[in-house]
Amino acid sequence: MRKLKQKKICEELTNFDEIVAKDYKTAEVCSPKIGNNSTTIVEKAQLDIDEETVVKTMSNMSAYIWSRNNRKLKGKPYAFDGEHPVQKRPFLIQPLEDDSPYKSFRKCRQVGVSEISVTEALWFLDVNNHSKVCYTLPSGRQVQDFSNTRVAPAIDESDYLLSLKGQIQNVNLKQIRDSFMFLRSGALERLGEGKIGRAHV
Repeated sequence: MRKLKQKKICEELTNFDEIVAKDYKTAEVCSPKIGNNSTTIVEKAQLDIDEETVVKTMSNMSAYIWSRNNRKLKGKPYAFDGEHPVQKRPFLIQPLEDDSPYKSFRKCRQVGVSEISVTEALWFLDVNNHSKVCYTLPSGRQVQDFSNTRVAPAIDESDYLLSLKGQIQNVNLKQIRDSFMFLRSGALERLGEGKIGRAHV
């Protein structure tokens, strides 16, 4: 899912909390995993690119960095270490950054997993143009509620995502750039049929 074709500054990024829109002076990157996996501090000047390009490239590589720069939640900046309850969930960083092809969660309710799932889907649509994401829920009513209360607000609260918002915006289909998020019910097999084609699920 995350084998992106964008040119990379480095092989891996660490200390993501420090690499946000407020601080571009240095980026701590992993050198090749040899010996004790030492790290190297790379000065921004050495990269010979401007700050906007640094942020864009890092955001393309990381759903976490992308969310810190481009999303809001309940009117507040999307964060994992803030004071507000919706911003105090550092345990969500790891699953958001996990690039495993399959993920599963054992959790209680209302801990932010749905939000990071929406975030990852929107990030993927943004950095992979002409792509499709299929988001499934158990019933049609849940699709409607989820689309209206989670997906639509995630787009509408973000000036960045609003600037990418395509013409097609309804309960079952959201357009970001030239990419699409399909929201479908999994109650019946035929409900997933249609012009979806190959999509990331």
